[in-house]
Amino acid sequence: MPNFRRAAMEIQLHPAQGDGFTMFRIVLVAAATLALAGCASSESETLFRADDAKCKRYEHGSDAYVQCRLAIDIQRANTEAAAATAPRR
Repeated sequence: MPNFRRAAMEIQLHPAQGDGFTMFRIVLVAAATLALAGCASSESETLFRADDAKCKRYEHGSDAYVQCRLAIDIQRANTEAAAATAPRR
């Protein structure tokens, strides 16, 4: 029997001891990634809906609507920049 067949049979008969743990870690990392991605998307979706509600009086896609959304984005960026540069106590 060629060596590669013998090696394949040995792998099937004697799997590495850490394979179960490695698979568990892969599944755990995948689940954590999906959970965190869901949190991030729901937060951004919430912000989008809140911003959209503030600019609802303007026609969606009009210049006034875009200016309204831009003003909200600038205000949020300024708030985050001020918080980042504020001294910590």
